[in-house]
Amino acid sequence: MPVKTYNPKRYNCNGSQKIFPFDFCITSESDIVAILIDSENNETTLTLTTHYTVSKAGANWDSGGNITTVQTYPSGYTIVIKRVVTIDQQTDYVYNDNFDDEAHEDVVDKLTMIAQQLHEELNRTLKLLPASAYTELSIPDPVADYLLAWKADKTGLKNVTGANIGDLIVSDWIKNNLLDDEDVATVRTTIDVSQKGNFYEQGGNNLKCKVIEIGDWNMDIDATKDVAHGIANQQDVRSVSILIRPDNGVLYDELFPLTFSNAGTDVAGKYNVGVTNIEMVRTGGDFFDNPNFDATTFNRGWISIWYV
Repeated sequence: MPVKTYNPKRYNCNGSQKIFPFDFCITSESDIVAILIDSENNETTLTLTTHYTVSKAGANWDSGGNITTVQTYPSGYTIVIKRVVTIDQQTDYVYNDNFDDEAHEDVVDKLTMIAQQLHEELNRTLKLLPASAYTELSIPDPVADYLLAWKADKTGLKNVTGANIGDLIVSDWIKNNLLDDEDVATVRTTIDVSQKGNFYEQGGNNLKCKVIEIGDWNMDIDATKDVAHGIANQQDVRSVSILIRPDNGVLYDELFPLTFSNAGTDVAGKYNVGVTNIEMVRTGGDFFDNPNFDATTFNRGWISIWYV
């Protein structure tokens, strides 16, 4: 019989279908292997007669047939039908005997089925590129919780622990948000270039931090200063800290902390997180209300905002 191109059949179950056709030739019903994949991608090889039966589409197996499952399977399940023939050769050619063309064709048919079976399996394996010069690469036996890495001489793979190649444990946020970014520019957009580090609040939300320059503020004259925070929802803000530097504060170690607070009035100043701005107020006659903080065209300091 002609042996046509072979591809396994795959069906999505719907809770009612029990008959699943296949259009490739087989030699007997035992050549059929039916695999059930559940909604969590767990595979179970079904048993002939126990879980399904096989019938011909015509007078013989040349044009395929059907499997009929004993029960139905719900949506989210998948049935895969494959042909797996025994890799052997049982035909005995007797010296000087008449040539049995039918028996010989059966031998050739089975060899073709075996070749197709191996081809289908090889198509599901990892392979080097066609022009690769590497051959006879080795892979070790698996070790639980180890990773695979290329050997220094590139003759094969080896088992390594995370400690051997650096910390590869990533947070769910990185896994779900960064690993699918296609380039550096996309990564920078995802994390916001002002974000430093990766932190979480108690509820599990990822915390980001942005640092904004206060800009020009003559605190000796102007009691208030508003700075746009650029956060879409002010309720996402979790913490604010403000550093003020004096006119001679040209070095980072000369930064002066500003005790801004919403609680009480006996402080050098206070702030409020508005819809669009961080609204700062320095207390009149207090620490910052003096000529040491009156320079202009001068960045008065920085606002650090933690938000989700």
